[in-house]
Amino acid sequence: MPRIPLKALLLETTTLNAHSLYILIKQLVEKQIEKIGITIQPAVIYTMINGEQVEVAIPPLAILLENGIQVESLNKAYIITRNTWIEYLHINTIHLLKILEALIKGESIIVNRLHVHVEKTHRVCNNMVYIEPLVIETPYNPPRVNIDLGLIMKFIKELTEDIVVPVICLEDNAVEPIILLQRNENKVIIHVRMYNEDICNVVVQALLDILLYATSRKFI
Repeated sequence: MPRIPLKALLLETTTLNAHSLYILIKQLVEKQIEKIGITIQPAVIYTMINGEQVEVAIPPLAILLENGIQVESLNKAYIITRNTWIEYLHINTIHLLKILEALIKGESIIVNRLHVHVEKTHRVCNNMVYIEPLVIETPYNPPRVNIDLGLIMKFIKELTEDIVVPVICLEDNAVEPIILLQRNENKVIIHVRMYNEDICNVVVQALLDILLYATSRKFI
């Protein structure tokens, strides 16, 4: 488990939508930062709040920035004030920025061997659930989400081995994929169904996890 240096910056992403994350990553690209760390497990860090050093629990998929990098954060940001150890992996900021831009525009994109297909729909999903991460251990779901485990397990059992559905819409006793991922030895294909213009934080969390998966297996 890597040791995180003092004064490194951790930025939570659990409440960021695609537009907010795009603004943040664009700042990093403009500073010529080509890669960032993404945490893959929950962690506890020491930081200063109101002049006191306190412990703060950090959920997975937080962005880790090296000492000295200054950004305008749109979410919770913490400067590490005591040695700590966190599991994380790196992703390419330019790849992430291109994918976020394509999603915001509602366009499909290919980045090396990662294919992202976007489908627009005018329907509304009021109960979006993150059910199956690829790299992280604990997916984030907002407290308001209603999770029917029986219906979800039945849906997962019907999938073939080459298909993963990280995010679903669960309404009216029916399951509909929001993100569907197909994978083989040559490429990873992501199908994203956009329900509205605002790509919510649950979808963003799943996409970060998928990018970690694709990067670790050299698809991008």
